[in-house]
Amino acid sequence: MQRALTVLSFLLLPVAAVTLHGQPLASLADSIRMHYRIPEIGYAVISSDSIIEIGTIGIKRYGTSIAADAGDRFHLGSNTKGVTGLIAALLVKQGAIRWDTGLFDLCPELKRRSNRAYHRVTLLDLLTHRAGIPRMFIGDRFPSPATVHGSARDRRAQFCSLLLGRKPAAPVGTPSFSNGGFIVAAVMLERASGRSWEQLVADLGGRLGIGPGFFYPNDSDTLQPWGHTSDLVPAAPADHYKEGLLSAAGNVNMNVVDYARFIQEHLRGLRGRSSLLTQPEFEFVHYGRERFSVGWEWYREANGRLISHHTGSAGTFCSQAYILPASDRAYILLTNSAPEAGLDAMDALRKIMMQRYGG
Repeated sequence: MQRALTVLSFLLLPVAAVTLHGQPLASLADSIRMHYRIPEIGYAVISSDSIIEIGTIGIKRYGTSIAADAGDRFHLGSNTKGVTGLIAALLVKQGAIRWDTGLFDLCPELKRRSNRAYHRVTLLDLLTHRAGIPRMFIGDRFPSPATVHGSARDRRAQFCSLLLGRKPAAPVGTPSFSNGGFIVAAVMLERASGRSWEQLVADLGGRLGIGPGFFYPNDSDTLQPWGHTSDLVPAAPADHYKEGLLSAAGNVNMNVVDYARFIQEHLRGLRGRSSLLTQPEFEFVHYGRERFSVGWEWYREANGRLISHHTGSAGTFCSQAYILPASDRAYILLTNSAPEAGLDAMDALRKIMMQRYGG
């Protein structure tokens, strides 16, 4: 309740300021950033044919004066699921795999040691959080580093073998959020395509003209944004072995320009203007199953409009995307902060953006 009251009390004056004085969005975003003590925020307002507003403001690392710039990368956390979901849809369109392909049709060697509850699980079950696979988070002690080794692709397969031996976290067919399910799905996509998940992400980037990366941005370049704890302690580069295992569920990074382009393609597709998939195919990705669809959550407003959305965080960055095809609008927000402050800041800024630009 306190979090909701804080957001509401902060919103009342800035929203009035937007209405009465037309304060620039960048100025409002910076006010929100400072209010919530966020080092850096990236944001964009998107239509199917243009990027209406876009910005990256603040500093890359708390305690420094290194200014934000448009090339700054943000870790997407669970918003990576939208990337994996689109890859799956493209492979289905190509005929490399079907939504109803069974897990063990492609990975028969994993069946012997798996829990019997998973024997009829399909690709669609995995990508819509209905396979019962344990949730799995980066802070979990399972599995130990000694139990997985080799290439990223090898480690994913070993991880899946361990996951499938555990009892389901929920009955198969019941919606239950699961990072683990996306890792199992990634192994299926690798078997179907003959390419690693990382190669499939790079292929998609090439088709969209964007450059997705992996792991935290400062792991490979300390001049990129650093993530921050809830106490504003910058998170130093580290060997994230668990993050590597969970890649297909939450380990892509992008700058705000590229992420805007990625989300714009979804908006275009939902309005029948994408060359990647047809409008019905995009609609299946976003709304094909209740609540959780293929890498997205969604709901229907009282007036009947559909909104698909997703929020992601692996602890020191936050991301948010909202897509409103009936209004021809999409909104993205990115921060290099822990979710305690990052979610409040993103909610506040998104409400202002939607009031100004529609939704």
